[in-house]
Amino acid sequence: MSALALILGLAVAPAATGQDAMCLGPAITLTATSSPEPSAPGKEWAVALRVENTDSHDADNVIIKGDVPFNTTFVSIREPREWHCQAPTPGTDGTITCTANTLGAKAAATLWVTFAINLRTPPDVEITASFAVLTRVN
Repeated sequence: MSALALILGLAVAPAATGQDAMCLGPAITLTATSSPEPSAPGKEWAVALRVENTDSHDADNVIIKGDVPFNTTFVSIREPREWHCQAPTPGTDGTITCTANTLGAKAAATLWVTFAINLRTPPDVEITASFAVLTRVN
């Protein structure tokens, strides 16, 4: 019996002004871990997203965004108190968007997202969760 392949895709967008022009800004990294692996249809898949500001300056308007992966539904999200997340209703799909007004210099935050793998998902399919982080410089 084959196991599901659970894949995480991450992107870091460059800092941008209100007009989305490239400029120097804080260095932001996004890392992710997940469990359990391998998983199975009908089970939950938890993803921890860690965003870190490696710069010596604060990062303003930090945004993490991603869609509920195909063959899954949204279950829950836990975010630090400095963050605000908008997510789909549990049991549905859609976009997850989390924002922080400021991520301090050399600071980090971890957000936990849980998905349910659909019961009818074939056991040998790949499920990919993709998230991006960006910051705006005003």
